[in-house]
Amino acid sequence: MHALLLFLAFFNSIHAFEIKDFKIRAREHMEWHHVKNEGSRAKFKGLSNTINIWYERPYDFSFGLALSPLIISGIRANDTSTPYGEKIQLFNIGLEGKLFPKLLLDNIFVRSGIGHTLFRPDLGENLTGVNLYLGIGYEIPFKTFGLALEFAYRRAFLEEGTRVTVVTPSIGFHFYEAF
Repeated sequence: MHALLLFLAFFNSIHAFEIKDFKIRAREHMEWHHVKNEGSRAKFKGLSNTINIWYERPYDFSFGLALSPLIISGIRANDTSTPYGEKIQLFNIGLEGKLFPKLLLDNIFVRSGIGHTLFRPDLGENLTGVNLYLGIGYEIPFKTFGLALEFAYRRAFLEEGTRVTVVTPSIGFHFYEAF
């Protein structure tokens, strides 16, 4: 239900913007997941990705829909004896905003977001909840694209008191003139 409301809020607001300013962006992540609830703790790591469909003013601001992961591989446990099994999947859909504040350097950006999370472990039941996202990065401009390096933190608050904390460095290629 949270995901549907976020989706409707985003698409209800797009009529005020030009369609040419909407972009699809992708980034790849290395993720470290720390899952805990009252009775257990577990650590997982692996590769993931996010796709953004959003309104963008390059090197100024962007906001819109964020989906992750687009390609589903699963995040593997550091220790195979976790109560969640050997692999987990963490699906997120929500709204994100990216801002270049231009305080110190023009290419430093901050990204924040809020969304709905679905946690799918190998063992046990699926859990849902809300997540918060905060990242900081630097985009290196080239002639037709930007190379964005980012370090971020996501915190998911799930059912049954389960919390998932994700630390994630990521990289994104943003093609500005080619598309």
